[in-house]
Order: sequence, then structure tokens, then C-alpha cells
Amino acid sequence: MGLKFCRLLCGRNVGELDVSNYENLNPYLMKKSARQFRTHMSKKLEQLGPQPQPEVSCEIIFEGDDPSVQNINEDELRRCARVLRSFSTSVQNEIVGACLLSRPNDVNFYKYDYATSMIIGLRRRASQELASAALVVYHGQTEGARCFEVIWVATMRKYRERGYACLLFGFIQQLAVFSKINSVLVLSSRTTVGFWLCQPHPPGAPKRVLVRGRSSSKRLTSGMKATPKKLAKLKRGLLETEQYEDPPDWLAPYYDESRPFRFSHTKSIHLWYPLGGPGIDYLRMFMHTTLHISPPLPFKQTYSLSHTRYISKHP
Repeated sequence: MGLKFCRLLCGRNVGELDVSNYENLNPYLMKKSARQFRTHMSKKLEQLGPQPQPEVSCEIIFEGDDPSVQNINEDELRRCARVLRSFSTSVQNEIVGACLLSRPNDVNFYKYDYATSMIIGLRRRASQELASAALVVYHGQTEGARCFEVIWVATMRKYRERGYACLLFGFIQQLAVFSKINSVLVLSSRTTVGFWLCQPHPPGAPKRVLVRGRSSSKRLTSGMKATPKKLAKLKRGLLETEQYEDPPDWLAPYYDESRPFRFSHTKSIHLWYPLGGPGIDYLRMFMHTTLHISPPLPFKQTYSLSHTRYISKHP
């Protein structure tokens, strides 16, 4: 996936991907900021406490400034690519080339700001394979409207139907709560929205919100008669979700024109998960629901932010 190949590839697919137009991006400053952000979030993930799940461990893939931390190598890039094979080649190239920022010049062809991005994944303990991965971008430019944007999520085909994607989403939500982030946004397609609407919803958590533009005329239930179980889950999930054609007033601060999301709500389905307070343990619920594991103790917010130099920029 050399630079020349990416140029040719992006020239054909940028319009199809509905790329947000960020001008004057500096890929080298972006890479430096992303390293700092991923190192910071990796420490936050460690502070969630022990991970009792027997098959996989959750980690953030990043390049650190610390020389003792091994930089991302080609083998690790291939592991990410294997997980993301369910997406088109252009999407794979963007995630591996631009988000991992191993090739800074590629950023110029995607025009999206990945300075506060991370790939968070579940790694098999036995084989060290990356079984499931998600690309997440942090938005925190507006006070009181800080969110994680979950752009792409994938699980290797041979590890599907094990609840890994659900567990990974639990880690993302718990990490958001721990970082005092207000909401998690999932960018969904029409074919995957049923999966997201069926995620466990903890008691006391605010109701999910679905934002789908008026131009998206095709019904969500269209073409699902052949899969009655999926159709029933989708309908049940829709009944438990607030639906809008445009963002309601309380969501308007998240839609900042200076920092748009990767796909607009007219090109994809925006599923919002407003987060409850620290009393709601998302990770415990997801472990119990998907893996039937109860963590030994809920996490405690005994950490201090004063030790980090990124407090002014990151959650």
C-alpha cells in the first residue's frame, strides 16, 4: 500500500466515501498529536482495572514517543488489515494508512483530521491475533458536548458470533465514562443498524437517539423479510430509540461545522448513546451479557489527571 497506490486509489473513491473536507491539514503535527492522544488513552484504559475476560484483552494500538514502546510495524498493520477486510479496499487503506498514521503523506488524500483518533481492539491472548477493532475519534472542542465518534468496527470472520464486538463497545463506553465524555456516536449503515440497536442498555442510562436525514428515503426494515429474527430485533430496538430527521436542540452543539464527523447524518445513520454518570458500569454489563463474566469489582475513579500534560487537549 505505497503512497503512489494510495494516490490512485483515493482519486477514484474519495467522493464515494463522502470525505469531510478539512483543509490545510499538517500530517506531521497530526501524527505527533495522535501519538500523545493514544498514549494518554492507553493509560486511561489501564486505569479501568484488571480484565478478567479469558480469551481476549483490550488495548489501544498506538505509536509512542517513549523509545521503550515498539512502534507499529508492518505485521501489526497486516493484523489490522485482516480485521478490516469486511470493508472496501478504500476504507481499509484509510484506516490503516491514515488513522494509524504510519504514512503521514496519505492524510492529504483523505482530508479528515485524525489527530485525536485511536484504534482500540481486542487481542486474542493465545495467538496474539487482533480479533476485533474499532476506529474511534474524540471530539472535545465544545464544552459540554464531548464525544467519541465510532467510525468503523469489525471482527475477524472466524471470531464472529462470540460477542467480541459487543464487548469492545462496552470498553469504548466505559472508557468514555471514565474520561468524563458525554456521549458516544456510532456511524452506522442501514445493514448494521439492527446490531447497534440491540446492544445492551443499562438501567438508568439515557435513551438512545437515532438521527437519519430526510434524504435517506429507504426504510430501515426494507429487505429484511427473509430474516424475521433480525427484523424483530430491529423493530424492538427502534421502539426503544428516539428518532429524528435532524439533530434535536440538545444534540446541536455536537454538530460543529469546524469539526464535522466523518460521515454526515444524510450519508449515514447517526446513533447516539448519551452516557450516564459514573454509577453506571457499562463494562460490567457487557461482560455479563456477552461473556457471562462478572468483573470482581466495579472500577473506582481514584485517578488524578494532574500528572498528564495532555489535560488541556484531551479528556
